[in-house]
Formats: sequence, structure tokens, C-alpha cells
Amino acid sequence: AQFDPSTPNGNPNRNRLCNKQIYVNGPHGTATVRVVDRCPGCAYGALDLSPAAFKRIVGNLDKGVGQVTWWWK
Repeated sequence: AQFDPSTPNGNPNRNRLCNKQIYVNGPHGTATVRVVDRCPGCAYGALDLSPAAFKRIVGNLDKGVGQVTWWWK
């Protein structure tokens, strides 16, 4: 069983972190983005950004992965 204290009763639709906003900073600037779901394939603390957010914060989509920092709004 997977333990996730942010997901009551294991229902991801009730995750208290969804719809909260975070600031994400990268090589091309900082943007505010909304958390919409979990990224099961991501490392702890990593983000899977939308293409629009990635392009604005990291740059070229061809990179695929970029270095960012983030914090809760």
C-alpha cells in the first residue's frame, strides 16, 4: 500500500494539495502555476510542468527536463 498523507482514503480527487498554487523559478524566470495532480513517475519534490509553463520557465521544450526551484504560494 502506498502511504500518502495528502490523499485522504487514497482518493487522489480529494488530495488537499490539488488546486493550490506554487511559484516555480527557472532559467527564464518565475511563474505561478496551479497543482492539478500527482506525478507518480517524478522524483520526490520534482514537477511535471505543462508545455506552456515549461517553455516560460525553462525555455525550449526540446530540453525535456530542466532545473527549477519551487515553493508554495
